[in-house]
Amino acid sequence: MEKKKIKLTLVASALMLVVCLCMLAGTTFAWFNDSATSKNNVIQAGTLDVELYYQKVGETSWNKVKSSTNLFIEDASWEPGHTELIRLKIVNEGNLALKYRLGVNVAEELGSENSNGESFKLSNFIKYGIFEGVGDYTRSEAVGLVDGAAKKLSEAHNSALVTLLPKTEATPDNEDIITLVVYMPESIGNEANHAAGKPTPSITLGINLLAVQESYESDSFDEKYDEGIELPQNTN
Repeated sequence: MEKKKIKLTLVASALMLVVCLCMLAGTTFAWFNDSATSKNNVIQAGTLDVELYYQKVGETSWNKVKSSTNLFIEDASWEPGHTELIRLKIVNEGNLALKYRLGVNVAEELGSENSNGESFKLSNFIKYGIFEGVGDYTRSEAVGLVDGAAKKLSEAHNSALVTLLPKTEATPDNEDIITLVVYMPESIGNEANHAAGKPTPSITLGINLLAVQESYESDSFDEKYDEGIELPQNTN
């Protein structure tokens, strides 16, 4: 009888052990754990944006240059002594550093014949010059500032590459202002005076602004990933 009771006890204990093992089989043990999350990794495109503005004599506001903009006096008849002064402002309006080149060239021209019976083009008699900054000048003062280095309109101008940084608190200077003076010297005579019945000579002057990114912003290695980018010469 005693042996039978011991046997039953052992069987009951074995069954209890099996039940406990089955219960533990569905249990997840806890271990030390931790995590780190970065949710502030913003990727956004930079903006390369250069704009050209102009201001005529007597104006106080700046206007954006468009492809249809006429910088000169409408329907002006050019003759010896006629002078026009235009202020130009180049602005970096993006958030990337850039380098630009300003060009002046004859886009289209209609020649004629002068009173001496000779063919001519106005671009060989009208001159232009550029200087930095702005100011209030008389006609003779404006011409005097450029006359020594002035070119004929038939000679295209391409500026050196100029760097403009994006406007920030650390780099607030994100614009350049220059003055363009275009004039017909008083020394010009009938060689530029078209004869009666001949076509009226005219010039379509192109002013072009080209820009490309500058080596300034950095990536994981350095700031030279866009080094050596060149701009073409202005031709139209």
